[in-house]
Amino acid sequence: RRTVIVYMSGDNDLTSYVQSDLSEMKTGRKQVASNENLVVYVDRQAADEKPYIARITANGEMETLYEYPSDFYSSDADNFAEVLSRCLQLCPATEDYGLVLWGHASGSVIEKDSIDNSSYGSRRAYGVDNKKWLNIPSMRRALQSLPIKWKFIFSDCCNMQNIETAYELKDVAEYLIGSPAEITGYGAPYNTVVPALFIHDDTQMHKSVCDNYHDQVDAMGGHLPISVIKTSQINALAQATRQVLPTVAAAVPKDDFGQGHIYYF
Repeated sequence: RRTVIVYMSGDNDLTSYVQSDLSEMKTGRKQVASNENLVVYVDRQAADEKPYIARITANGEMETLYEYPSDFYSSDADNFAEVLSRCLQLCPATEDYGLVLWGHASGSVIEKDSIDNSSYGSRRAYGVDNKKWLNIPSMRRALQSLPIKWKFIFSDCCNMQNIETAYELKDVAEYLIGSPAEITGYGAPYNTVVPALFIHDDTQMHKSVCDNYHDQVDAMGGHLPISVIKTSQINALAQATRQVLPTVAAAVPKDDFGQGHIYYF
């Protein structure tokens, strides 16, 4: 009924977490009905392993569907679109699709609109691969090239739940799930989040994903702000923001801009 694709951009310093998260996904998949698809695209720092696409079966086993002949930048927009398109062809769904973005991400302040912005650090970007990033506008264009609209995009990475990113992605997904802050290196507890991603009642699904993720971090002594955005309401929010923004901007101390603060305008 539903295909969930996990895009694991792990050719970076998160590569050591790939295997443990795949193990959690296998455990979680066993709690999901057999008429659902959990698909993973895996790219990690391993000289003897090329990027590949696999399906995690109902009994928790990895079934390799396609192995790429050579390594490439997972952060390149064309590659991002090609991988997702191939996943859709390999594992079509009768009802809808979900996307999980696994890896690094940054905020929405853009300093250089190029995937090769290593000298500037990560800005408005996702999925670093050898110092190259996928900017959110480029991600949006890649997602728009696909023949579907996602039921949800769940960002298991830092700083993705901001209004600028939501506005960019409002036309490619019904719901956005994520955190506006940094997340822990080990990321989501996929043993409990994976079953939640296949709940077909939208409200129950969102609540379960957020609660399971938040509760795990809380149990470990941390704190994780996490939320859901319904993208159909973004335009109304933009109109309301446009009305109040001049008043807000006038109240911001002008001498504060040089102090390293980030303003999302």
